[in-house]
Amino acid sequence: MHDHPLLSYSLLLALCTISINVLSDIYRYQDDNGRWHYTDSKPLDTPKSLEKLQQKKPNTIDLDIDNFVAPLIDKALCSADDIRRSVYYKHRGGYLGKKGTFDIIEKSPNPKGRSLYGVNGFFIPVEVQLLLTQQHNIKSSPALPLTMLIAPHSSKKITDIAAIDQHRGWSYRFSYRYGLGDSQAQHDNDCYYLPPVPPKNDFVITQAFNGSFSHNSAYSRYAVDIAMPVGTPVLAARDGIVISRQTEHVLAGLSETFKSRANSIAILHGDGTLSVYAHLQFRSIRFHEGMPVKAGDVIARSGNTGYSSGPHLHFEVVKNQRQQWHALPFKFLLDGQVVSPEVGMKLHNKPAN
Repeated sequence: MHDHPLLSYSLLLALCTISINVLSDIYRYQDDNGRWHYTDSKPLDTPKSLEKLQQKKPNTIDLDIDNFVAPLIDKALCSADDIRRSVYYKHRGGYLGKKGTFDIIEKSPNPKGRSLYGVNGFFIPVEVQLLLTQQHNIKSSPALPLTMLIAPHSSKKITDIAAIDQHRGWSYRFSYRYGLGDSQAQHDNDCYYLPPVPPKNDFVITQAFNGSFSHNSAYSRYAVDIAMPVGTPVLAARDGIVISRQTEHVLAGLSETFKSRANSIAILHGDGTLSVYAHLQFRSIRFHEGMPVKAGDVIARSGNTGYSSGPHLHFEVVKNQRQQWHALPFKFLLDGQVVSPEVGMKLHNKPAN
C-alpha cells in the first residue's frame, strides 16, 4: 500500500510545529484602462507601473494551532451575540457533524389527496419556494406557488393537494428551490468583525468591495481577499454556529470548473447572517456542522483551492435573499477603530497576552 502524499502532508502539519514566512511579496500594477490590480504573484509580462508593496520578512507564525496564542477580543465586537447565544443556539437540534440536506416528501392521507412536507436537515432555517409545473383536476391549500421558512432540523407541511372532482383522474408535478437562512434576517449594524488573521503579523487586502477581478456579483460584491501563505491559521471573525463546510479539494485555477471547488466554511451568527471563509487548505477545517465557534478561534488554515490565482483567504458576510446568498457590507474592528475594508489595508490582531 502506498501513502497518499497529501494525506501525509496533512498529518505532518497536525503533529508538528512548523514556521513559515508570513509576509509575502505583494505587487500592484495599472492596466491599459487605468485600473489598479493587486496580486501576490509577479506578473509574467512585467507592466511599467509594477510596484512591490511589501518585502518578505523573517516574522514567522506557529502552525501548531493547538497551542496557538489567542488574539485580544474587543468587547465592542458584537456584545449582542453574548445575549443571543443561549436562545439562538439552544434550539438548533440535529446531530453534530452531519452534513445538512433538504427535501420535499409526499404523504398520502387518502386516495384523493396528498400532503407535501419540507424536511430540513440543516443547522440553519431553510426558505423554500414551491410551485406546480403541471396540474390536472387538482387544487392546493394553501395555494401554490408559495414560499415558506422551515426551522433547523424539522419538517413542516407546506400544502395539501386534492382532486377537484373526485370521480375523475387527477395528477400534478412540482418543482422547488431553497436557500439557507431567513430572508427576513437583518444584519446587526452594531456588530463588527475581527480580522480573520493570526496576531502579531500584517496581512494585506488585495481585493476589496466591488473588486474588478471576481467581486462583482450579488454573491461576492462585498467580499475581501487577504493575501496569506498556505497554512496560515484562519480565525473566526465573530461568534456563531458552523452550518456547512467543504474540505476535500486540493487544486486551484482560473477556469470555470474551479468555481465550485474551493474549500470553505460557513458560520451562522445570532442575527441570522453568515460569514464565509474560502480557499482553505485541504482537510484543515477544525469544526464540524453544528459546533459553536467563538470569535478568535482558529477554524482552519488558509490555502489555495478553487477559483484562485494564488494563496489567499476570501472572507465575506452574506444573507439569504430569494433563495440565494447575497453579500452584505461589513466593517472590521482594527486597533480599536471601526474601519471599512480597502485595498492595500494591512490587517492584524493584538495577542491577548
